[in-house]
Amino acid sequence: MLNQLKDGIKSTITEPLNGPLNKPLNEPLNEPLNKIDLILNYIFNHPMCKRKDISKNTNISLGALKRNLQKLIDNNKIQKIGSDKTGGYIVKK
Repeated sequence: MLNQLKDGIKSTITEPLNGPLNKPLNEPLNEPLNKIDLILNYIFNHPMCKRKDISKNTNISLGALKRNLQKLIDNNKIQKIGSDKTGGYIVKK
């Protein structure tokens, strides 16, 4: 009986204590990467696309899209060509 009690304590101690707590904390951290991937894929498949098109087809708000587009431009992943009215975005090679 003492051995069973020791085995029960060992299995209880070796189980992760914070397993359920990590999942909700880590999910929001991964979300921006998914948005950036969506934006990059859309621009790659639709060169010279406009912000409105990207926003509509990726379901990303214009505010979040503007921030992410600027990050991509700053990191030399994409380039804006032309004016706000007639230009668009392309993926840099």
